[in-house]
Amino acid sequence: MKKVFLSAIAMVFLAGCGQSPEEVVKSYVDSVGCKGDIEKGASLVYLSESQMKDEATKRKVESKPDSMSGTTTRDAMRRGGCKTIEITDKNIGKDAGRMKVKITFGDGTTEELDARVRKNHQGDWKVVWR
Repeated sequence: MKKVFLSAIAMVFLAGCGQSPEEVVKSYVDSVGCKGDIEKGASLVYLSESQMKDEATKRKVESKPDSMSGTTTRDAMRRGGCKTIEITDKNIGKDAGRMKVKITFGDGTTEELDARVRKNHQGDWKVVWR
């Protein structure tokens, strides 16, 4: 039993590591905009090494997706939920990049947005927000 539990934890941990920039952006949009999962969304936001140690910055990061999520999630639900999230254009370098994201809602309407990504000091891709 203990072995199964440890294996499950390892699988969850590894599933979150090494995501491509496209996967990170899709996961962020899905978490914050479609499902209202603020905790997951905040975990996908870029912070420098010094910002990660600053409690005020951490609280700011957690509150930013929270302030966006309520409105965007309600809007998505009014539009029939998020049907698909696709990357329509991308320009990814070694440590940073930009991409265009197209969200198709259940009612057939679409919305496009720009996303920026950057690798953090641990080498993980994260979403950069303004």
